[in-house]
Order: sequence, then C-alpha cells, then structure tokens
Amino acid sequence: MKSRCALSMMLLALGTAPAGAQDFEKIGTPIPISPTGIPYTVPAAARGAGWTIVSPGARLGLAGSNPAFFRGQGMAEVALDALWEYQDVGSSLDFDRYESRIASMAGKIDLFRVSVGLAYQRPYSSEYRLPRYVTDQTVEEGLEVWLGGAAVEITSTLILAGSLAWQRAEVGPRSREAYQATVGLALEFESSTLALAIKSEPFGGDADELLAPFWIQLDGRVAAGPSWTVGARLGTGWWNDTRNDALRSPIDAGVGVGWQVHRLIQVLAGVHSINPRREDAAIPLAGTDYTDLLDLEQGTFLDGGIAFGVTGLQAALSVEDSHVFDAEVPGTWVSLSIQAGY
Repeated sequence: MKSRCALSMMLLALGTAPAGAQDFEKIGTPIPISPTGIPYTVPAAARGAGWTIVSPGARLGLAGSNPAFFRGQGMAEVALDALWEYQDVGSSLDFDRYESRIASMAGKIDLFRVSVGLAYQRPYSSEYRLPRYVTDQTVEEGLEVWLGGAAVEITSTLILAGSLAWQRAEVGPRSREAYQATVGLALEFESSTLALAIKSEPFGGDADELLAPFWIQLDGRVAAGPSWTVGARLGTGWWNDTRNDALRSPIDAGVGVGWQVHRLIQVLAGVHSINPRREDAAIPLAGTDYTDLLDLEQGTFLDGGIAFGVTGLQAALSVEDSHVFDAEVPGTWVSLSIQAGY
C-alpha cells in the first residue's frame, strides 16, 4: 500500500487534479512503462550516431523499433547489448545513480525471403529509496520486453514486417503486463534506406493500467561518398492517457554520421533529442523531488562512438552525454554491442 501511495504522489506531480480519498486509488493505478514511454532498446552502433542506422551493425539491435530490421546482414545473427548509465539526479531521493545491465539479446534467421527473430529487452531500469516521511524502503522500477517478429522481402527493395511484444512494467512490488503490436516497412537501395514503423498502444492484459504512447517512427540513411554515411530518425505519437494534459506528445529526433576510416573501423558521431514528457505546469508536490524520476532519460544528447567489423563479427562502443545541453536530469551513457552472424 505504501508503494501505491508513493506512486500516486508521483502521478499527482504529473499535474492530475486534486481528488478526494475515494479517487486516490484510481489516480495511483496507471504505471508508466518508462519515463519516456519508449518501449525498445537502442544498440551502441546506433547510439553513437544519434540513434540512427548509419552503421550496419545497428540493424538487428533496432528490431524492437522496427521489425523490418530483422531482415538484412547475415543469414543468421545474434546480438548482445550492455549498458552503463550515470544519472546526475539532484534529488532528495536516495537514487542509484549508477546502473549497469544487459540491455538486450536478439537473434534472427533467414528462411528464403522471410526473416524471423526473437529478442529480450530491458529498455528501462532504476532503483531509489523514498524519503522516510513516505516510506523507508527501496523501490525498483523497470520495463521488461519479449519480442517476436518476421520480415518478408517482397522485392529486392521492399521489406514488410510485423512484430508482437509482451511487456511487463514494474514499480516496486507492483507489475502490469500488456502487449504491443508493430508494423514496419523498409525501402532498401544500394546506397540508402528509408524505414517506417507504427506501434500500437498497449492492449490486452493490464493495458488500461499502463501509460504508453501510440508511436510512429521514421528512420533513414544515405551514403555520402565512399567513406561517409548520414542518418536521421524522427519519432512522434500520443499517450493513451495524458493525465489531464500533464504529459506532452513525444517528439524525438536524431541525426548522425559514420566515417569509414578503415575497412574494419567506422567512427560515429551524432546528436539526438528526447523532448520533455512533462508539461512545465505539472508542479511537484511541495518538499519532494519526484519530478527527478519523471524527467529521467530526457533532453538533448551529444553522441559518439566507434564500430569494428570483421567477417562474421561486429562490435560497437558508444558514449552519450546530456550535461552540455543542460538537461533537467543530465545523464551519461556508455554502451557496448556485439553482433555475430554468417
């Protein structure tokens, strides 16, 4: 019950109208799937270049955003992504500022013109201790996703795909489960790619008790000469519940470049922005810093990385930082991705 009250207080900080005791449980029920609402992980090969697809090694790790990326590269592939993050939380909460985890594991296999894949992802995870006047206990939050999908090569330039994800959002002892469907397509040319994905709102299970957006995303890349590749992404959508207009519609964007300095080495650079999800008018409760939790992982990030590739094996290392852009809750992210295939 204490955790339910704590979460209710955080959602009140999102700007919900004052309510009587009879409404308190209803207000505290919805669980955000993550502070940003983004339900998929991003591999280091994409993070280093503004979350874009300039690096070939980014495709399989981004299949959670667009299942069309199950198609391409080798006939069979596996990928592993690890993440370390530092959140500069200036909060009265005893927050675990350092977090490391295996962010995702994915695999796929080509069967003629069809690619089928499976992925396990942890897009979000955090741990903090609530103030004593609320409850003296540690609260863990996180989002766990299992994803299965298929991509069909309709022609040499057109890929159509679909996926179904099972999601479980956790806040302390509470958890809520639901499903999310994605349809995607990709237009593949010799020197460029254009991809579109549409994600449904959560459905089934406890979907009416989860906060998450309907999502539309565009990804693109184009070769700019023999050594350079330029990429961009744009994502937007709307929440299934705005909590009385306290949540903004997400508008995320990124641009990146890849420079092939050697046949085995690609240098990555970029910038990406995840717009604040909370309206400025959503004032926190007096004496608390719950908005620190609501503002996690948002802002503008400067990105850089390096990707290595040999036959059958690719690896990437990336660093992202939002301190230079004065984010509400600045963070530094270091991620490593390894991909093998044939």
